Amino acid sequence: MTALSTRLLLFLAVAASVGPALGASQGLTPESPEVRKLIESGLAAIEKMDGKDEELGAKCLMGLAFVKDDKPDHPKVQQAVAACYETAKKGYEAESFYSAGLAIILLTEVNPRTHASVISYYFNLLKQRQKKNGGWGYTNRESGDTSQTQYAALSYWEAHRHGLSVEAAPLAGLTDWLIRTQDPDGAWGYQGEMGPAGKRVEQKEISLSMVSAALGSVLITIDLFGIMGPNQSVPSEEELPTGVRVAGEESTRRAPRLSSKQVERDRLIKAYEDGTKWMEKNYSIDNKAWQVYYLYALERFRGFEEFLTGVAPGSPKWYNDGYDFLLKNQKKPGIWDKGCGEAADTAFAVLFLQRSTQKILRASIGEGLMLSGRGLPKDLSSVRLDGGQIVAQQEKTAVEDLLGMLDEDQSAKLDALADDPSALISSGLDARSARRLEQLVRGGDPEVRLLAVRALGRTGNLDYVPSLLYGLTDPDKRVVLAARDGLRFTSRKFQGYGLNNRFSENQRYEAKTKWEQWYLSVRPDAVLPAN
Repeated sequence: MTALSTRLLLFLAVAASVGPALGASQGLTPESPEVRKLIESGLAAIEKMDGKDEELGAKCLMGLAFVKDDKPDHPKVQQAVAACYETAKKGYEAESFYSAGLAIILLTEVNPRTHASVISYYFNLLKQRQKKNGGWGYTNRESGDTSQTQYAALSYWEAHRHGLSVEAAPLAGLTDWLIRTQDPDGAWGYQGEMGPAGKRVEQKEISLSMVSAALGSVLITIDLFGIMGPNQSVPSEEELPTGVRVAGEESTRRAPRLSSKQVERDRLIKAYEDGTKWMEKNYSIDNKAWQVYYLYALERFRGFEEFLTGVAPGSPKWYNDGYDFLLKNQKKPGIWDKGCGEAADTAFAVLFLQRSTQKILRASIGEGLMLSGRGLPKDLSSVRLDGGQIVAQQEKTAVEDLLGMLDEDQSAKLDALADDPSALISSGLDARSARRLEQLVRGGDPEVRLLAVRALGRTGNLDYVPSLLYGLTDPDKRVVLAARDGLRFTSRKFQGYGLNNRFSENQRYEAKTKWEQWYLSVRPDAVLPAN
C-alpha cells in the first residue's frame, strides 16, 4: 500500500482555477435547483423522442441519461436494452465502435448479471476490434481513433468494475497507443499518428474534445493498472487517521488492479501531466464543433482526475461554464443539437449536468469513511445511520468559516473538520486569510495546524509552498502528510518525492530536500523556511 493510494482514498474538496473566466455561474452542482430544472427539461425532451431510427449508440445514451437519474426501469432504458439485444442477435456490422462500447456501458450499468450473455457478445467484439497499434477505430482504416478509443477504454473499466475477466495485454497495448499518439505539446489529435518508441510526433486535428477524450482514457488505464489511485488496496487502520476505518465489507470492494509489468508507468504519468498542462493552457468551454460531445468527454476526464488525484472541487469552474453554455445554447427547451443529432446531444448534455462519471466513481468506493473506536462524534448533528453503521457527514466549510471557528473556539467543529478531509473548501482565498493561515501553520494546536496546511495546499498556489515545506517539519504526522499532499497537488507531481505514511526521519529529510530543490527550480529567488 503506497502513501499515495491512502491519500487518494479520500475525496478532497478544493478549488481548481483553470482557464479564463467565461461563465457567470458559480457554486453549481447537479443538485442545484437551476441545474435540476435543466436536467429534467432534457429528460422530458428525451421521453418524447421516438428514437426508433436512431443508431444503437444514441439509444444507449438516451437510456443512460435515465439510469444516471436513478430510473433504471424507465421505458427508454428498456428500449435501449432491447436494441442491444436485437443488434447482437443480427450481428454488429457498424464500421465504428461507438455503439458497441456504449452497449457495454449501458448493460453493465443496468444489470451485469441479467445481461451477462449479451455483454459477453459485445465484450468479445471489443477485443476483436482493437487495432494492432493498440487503439480502436473504423474498420476501413488502420489508424486508431482517439474518439472511439475513449469508449473502448471506458468499456474495459466498466467490465473490470463488474467482475468480468479483463486481460492486461490489450490494455497495455492501449497505453502504448495513448503514449505514442501524443503531440509534442501534450495534446492528442483525432486519428492518432504513431510515433517511434520514446519520441512524439506532430498530431493532426487537435481539439479540446480529443484531448479530453484521451486524458480520460489515460486516467482509466492508470486506474486499472493501479499506477495511482484510491483503490489499489484497502488501507490498514494504522494508515488512516486515528479511529477511522473504511465502511463496507471486503466483498464490496473493487477488483484487484491489473499487472502493470507491460506498462511504461513513468511515461504514462508523463502523458497525463503534459496533457493536463495543455488543457490548463488552452482551456475553453467552447470547442467550436461537436460541442456537447466535448462536454461529456470533459466531465469524464475531470471525474477520473478528481477520483485519482483526490482533488475534488465541490463546484468546479468547468462545470459552471458548461451549465452556462448549455443554458444559452438550447435548440428548443431541453433539446441540444451541436453535431451529433438531437437524441445523442441531448443525452450528452444531461449526462454532463448529472456529473455521470462522478456518480459512478463515488459508487465504486462506497459511501465513505466510518467512525469507530472513538464513540460518537462530538458534533451529533453530523451523524447519520447507513446500513446500521454510524457515519459522520460533514457540511462543506469555507476557509472564512474555519477562521471564524478559530475565533469562537468551536473545538468540536474543528475536530470534526480535521477528521474529514473532504469538507474544507479553499476557493476564493483572499490575501488576508492566506497570511493568517500561514501564521497558523507555525503555531497553534495540532488540529489547527492541520487545517491550515490542508487549506493552503488545496489552493495550488506556488506562493504558499514555503509554508507547506515548513509543514513537512511538523511534529504531528497528520500535518506532515497534509503538507506532502499539498505539495503534490501544487506541483502536479502526483507521485511526489516519496514520504510514505509510515515515514522515518531520514525519509522526511530526503523528501523535504527534494521538494526544496523542485521549488527553487521553478522559483530560483525563493526564500526557503528555516528548519
